[in-house]
Amino acid sequence: FRVTSRLTLNIGVRYEYSFPGTDQRNHMANLDLSQGVANAKLLIAGQNGVGATLFKADGKEFAPRFGFAYSPADKWAVRGGYGIFYQLITQNQFLSLHNNPPFSNGYTVIGDGSTITINNALVTGLVANVPSFTALSQYMKPGMIQQFSLGVQHELMNNLMLDVGYVGNRGRDIDNNVPINTPTPGPGT
Repeated sequence: FRVTSRLTLNIGVRYEYSFPGTDQRNHMANLDLSQGVANAKLLIAGQNGVGATLFKADGKEFAPRFGFAYSPADKWAVRGGYGIFYQLITQNQFLSLHNNPPFSNGYTVIGDGSTITINNALVTGLVANVPSFTALSQYMKPGMIQQFSLGVQHELMNNLMLDVGYVGNRGRDIDNNVPINTPTPGPGT
């Protein structure tokens, strides 16, 4: 809204809620790593008191926005803004919970790379049945991004303008993958 003939403000707030994913047949499993990797528990949707959702969503995603345009003198303009944005929790993040045991299983083939062929890759002795898991945090807090800008414009002459600006952003709790069982570097790894 226009405060004065030289100052305009834009103010707003947005609320976002990323619903936790569910599956109609409860074919999803997650690992509860809250007690550490050694004490991880397999959580299967709809079983043993586990609900249909395998993680809790954040209900506090308020995103204020603010912008202004100010003209201190003729041919001058100062503009700026600030806003908070939340990282989208994509569908494939929770769809990966379909690929966890007991709904899917993978095999690790053991060999030196020269003795394994397509014909003998799955014979007994070469295959270790070591399941692999995808785990999501029990409390899926989406990343928060703060974006801000400030600019000054001055019309030097007809068809020529000087524009100086700063644009920045700051992220917090940005989603990333954490490998929990990466071997330490050294011989044999």
